[in-house]
Amino acid sequence: MVNVQDVSRWKYKDLEEFISNPNIMEDDRYEFKQTYKLKSKKLRKCFSSFANSKGGFVFFGIDKNKNIHGVTEDPEITTYINRALNNQDLQPPIKKWEPINLIYIPKSKPKKYVYIYYVHPSLPMDRPHIADGKIYIRQNGEAKPIFSGIELRRRFFLSKFYPEHIELLEAELDKIRNYEYRSSELDIIYLKYLKHYLEELKSSSEESAEIDNLLSSFNIIEKLIDEINKSKATLHSSIGVSPLYIPSNLKNKYNKLKKIVEHFIIKFKRMHKL
Repeated sequence: MVNVQDVSRWKYKDLEEFISNPNIMEDDRYEFKQTYKLKSKKLRKCFSSFANSKGGFVFFGIDKNKNIHGVTEDPEITTYINRALNNQDLQPPIKKWEPINLIYIPKSKPKKYVYIYYVHPSLPMDRPHIADGKIYIRQNGEAKPIFSGIELRRRFFLSKFYPEHIELLEAELDKIRNYEYRSSELDIIYLKYLKHYLEELKSSSEESAEIDNLLSSFNIIEKLIDEINKSKATLHSSIGVSPLYIPSNLKNKYNKLKKIVEHFIIKFKRMHKL
């Protein structure tokens, strides 16, 4: 799976290599559009489904069969998309989406490009986004509406932890990789529910050794998050220190957190067959 930083540096050969991979197709992280000149309703459906899920990439200039057609350069494309999204038919608004690359297609006449946008997963407090009266999520490579009240509660109203909620921790991984993560009050509530879920699971399951392993990893995650928060608070209180500066000791903590979170998610999903 590619990340935002990698895609932002792609050249055409990187895009070709990505597209030629037989394992790459429209899924819960990628959507291909031959043109950006879509009806506003379709743009809202596409972007809200990513924001309501784990986030994802939208490629304009590539069709569903992964053929690269390209689109003509248009400095107004972001304005066009913004007009469709900042609309009373999409509430609450999606706060974070951005163009991350514009790739020229060699020898194309007239010159054509592939535009790549990234839609960040919205914070739990900002979702679900309702687009034209429907709540869309990514499912089986498409934007699918939710019709089940049970599914709606499980995905968006966190009064209890369900295994599917592990996607919220997955969504934070990009921030951890880029040294941007700092837990909010909502993250603390989420972690509290996750820990309570694991403790309940341990008391009612025969797989106690595996759950003990998860709980042990979870305790390390909590400790590292606390250390990172304290380090960042101290750093930001220092006079004359740039907010972008990340010292090596803090980077080491982030890297440890990244590894333990990755392993925790893999073990959690394996145990729950997700």
